[in-house]
Amino acid sequence: MRDWDVIYKEQGVIQEGLMKFVTGNITFLKENDIDRILDLGCGTGRHLTLLHDEGFSLYGLDASPKAIELLTKVLAERGVDDVELKVGSFTEIPYPKEYFDAVVCMNVIQHGRIHDIRMAASEIARVTRVGGLLLLTTLSTKDGACGLGEELEPG
Repeated sequence: MRDWDVIYKEQGVIQEGLMKFVTGNITFLKENDIDRILDLGCGTGRHLTLLHDEGFSLYGLDASPKAIELLTKVLAERGVDDVELKVGSFTEIPYPKEYFDAVVCMNVIQHGRIHDIRMAASEIARVTRVGGLLLLTTLSTKDGACGLGEELEPG
């Protein structure tokens, strides 16, 4: 399996289209006093930049150093210097307990094995404040690409 770092090195910024699940929930986030948001698996920042433009305080975490490098350039080109970016895993989120008001995680955690997904869920719960929000999507076995890759474990 090619990892995301290799893909970003070869193709650059690849995720550009915004997901309606994120754009459609901006008002909901604002109505629920959300400020500090972690974009978990931020990639090259398609949702991070949108949420920043909407006035939220943004933090990005991605396992790919190349994605963070590309996103750093995107933010610099836009004159954005108040976003914290880190390279790291969704199984060990490098922030303290209840640090975020919300976590946004779009099609990320299904890239792990079942054990990793459970750890990611635990970490997301740990870093999200009580009463905070989680916007999360994953691909399912009903997705058109299901079965095209290498099955690493059942499910």
